[in-house]
Amino acid sequence: MSNDLFTGCREVNETWLKGWGCEVRHLGFCVLARHPDFAEFNALYDLSSPSDLVRVLAVAEREFPSGCAVYVPNSPQFEDCHATLTQMGYLPAFRTQTLAAKAQAQPGPSGHRVGLAAVEPGSFDLWGYLYQKNFAISPGVMAADRARWRALMQSTPAAHFFLVTVSGEPIGTVQLVAPGNRCCGIYGLSIAPQLRSVTLLGRVHRELAIAGARLDSDWVCFDRLRPARGRTGRPTRQQFRWRRLELFVVSSDTGYRAQ
Repeated sequence: MSNDLFTGCREVNETWLKGWGCEVRHLGFCVLARHPDFAEFNALYDLSSPSDLVRVLAVAEREFPSGCAVYVPNSPQFEDCHATLTQMGYLPAFRTQTLAAKAQAQPGPSGHRVGLAAVEPGSFDLWGYLYQKNFAISPGVMAADRARWRALMQSTPAAHFFLVTVSGEPIGTVQLVAPGNRCCGIYGLSIAPQLRSVTLLGRVHRELAIAGARLDSDWVCFDRLRPARGRTGRPTRQQFRWRRLELFVVSSDTGYRAQ
């Protein structure tokens, strides 16, 4: 993928992270993200070159005494970095990809009954309720989450909240972040557990691609985070087709944590 798309997706993600309460700092050789309350957001990523790994680990030790995730690109260029971290006792914890699809100006086949309803201040409580229910979040944790989502909605004009609907009934949530750089990020996507299926998810993603075009974006992008399995550092395919969507792999990384 082009550097412009990579940069655009990273700008979208940074907009979302800052709106969610993260500090994001560009250090010249990597990017630092830190959240005051949620340690799972503490990370160092986007290494400029393999030779920067020593400096990145020094920053990790200095800035995050309790630990953070260190993300290394899955490419042959960084193969030695993966080996070095393993030898130092770091464990691969996550495998993450940033995926992008072309925004669609025209709707696809009709009859799928899936839609998006914009969330206004008056319907925010319903959005929060569905998010909590679909992700099975405890009330104590959700109270803090709800306050941050409301702050994101009020302070970040690029963030748009939607209810996912089926036949007009709200069954899920999503946020679209479009900072005006022709890229639109997808966050907070949830669907009621009893309705989840690959078919429904594909239809929702097609609606999101249409919504991205309406927000003056050429691309919609999202991050996929999974547990690390098998050999780390393996390059991934650059594009693939899923449910009538052509998906492009913008970036692929493995996240390591110290034991």
